[in-house]
Amino acid sequence: VIPSDPLEPVDFPVGYDRPSIEAAYGDPDPMLLDGDDLDWRQAILSPRKVDFPSQVRYSGTRTLLSGQHVHRRLEASLRLILHELQGRNVWRFVTDCAGVYAFRLQRGGSRLSLHAWAAAIDLNAEHYPLGAPPDFKDPFIRHVVPVFQEFGWQWGGLWGRPDAMHFEASRRAA
Repeated sequence: VIPSDPLEPVDFPVGYDRPSIEAAYGDPDPMLLDGDDLDWRQAILSPRKVDFPSQVRYSGTRTLLSGQHVHRRLEASLRLILHELQGRNVWRFVTDCAGVYAFRLQRGGSRLSLHAWAAAIDLNAEHYPLGAPPDFKDPFIRHVVPVFQEFGWQWGGLWGRPDAMHFEASRRAA
């Protein structure tokens, strides 16, 4: 059973252990059939895309994105964040989106990424590939990152292996 009520930051998973994540976002295993994640995607993804304030490139291509589906429990949170970014006129510092949902392991790891639960988003991936240190003078870092943090989302830019493009709905320690 996948909870569907909106998730408040105080209820984001604290640990990066599978039981904490599944309590918040659901257990994908019963819905993965023959390597197909269609049932899982249908169960967790928001029915409507969360619209971006303006289109951005899909990382690495010229395809323009106008929004993304996120975990249904995070739809309201991401809508508020994007509204705030637009209201502060800082969405303009977002150049690309590398996506929200991807059923995959953490890069270089053995655990599922929070992208597998559509509980993470990667922005400005072309400028900040995994491992690239954040430039704290960059307007993206100075203005976009704090908005996500104000809404309780974690930013990967301060982790041991920096992931400055990555924002996730968790409360895990860096």
